Amino acid sequence: MTSTTSLPSDRQSFMTGRGSLYLAGILALFTAYISYGILTMDVPDSAQSPGPKFYPTLLVVATTAIIIGLVVNAIRNPDIEEGDTRYVPPVGENRDEAMIQASGRPDTRNLIIAIVSFLVFALVLEPVGWVISAALLFWALTLTFNAKKPLIKLAVGLVVSCAIQVAFSMGLGLALPAGILGGLF
Repeated sequence: MTSTTSLPSDRQSFMTGRGSLYLAGILALFTAYISYGILTMDVPDSAQSPGPKFYPTLLVVATTAIIIGLVVNAIRNPDIEEGDTRYVPPVGENRDEAMIQASGRPDTRNLIIAIVSFLVFALVLEPVGWVISAALLFWALTLTFNAKKPLIKLAVGLVVSCAIQVAFSMGLGLALPAGILGGLF
């Protein structure tokens, strides 16, 4: 006769409810890679201020802040478990309408939309250009968050992508792919 012992149901591993630590680890690897690139970058003497290391340094600082926030939040507030409820009061809504029931299963439809959106963005960036492809990416990602007014989200994406295009072109002197709007920027 063999007996198997199992852990009690109330005993859980440290990682239970702390899945965001995986994302923090992936971001830490990305940040280490970018930091290595900054340290090994050959900057010509003719480079003007702010220089080619400026944006990657901002990216490392911002990503490090995000990593710290993810780790602290995951340790202090583990995710809720199946059957638990939590109160999330949206602005202007009643408390009763704001109770969220944890489903315990991922939303694969929205995950697939997000992954396909990034893949399409990468494929059409050069031929279509930054402004249009970034606006469409922004719009597609808002759909994964169940945007109620998708045309307004598309307009916001267009304005933000145009602002980024102008900031890179005029502010940093870097050209993002113009695509079919080649003569405008």
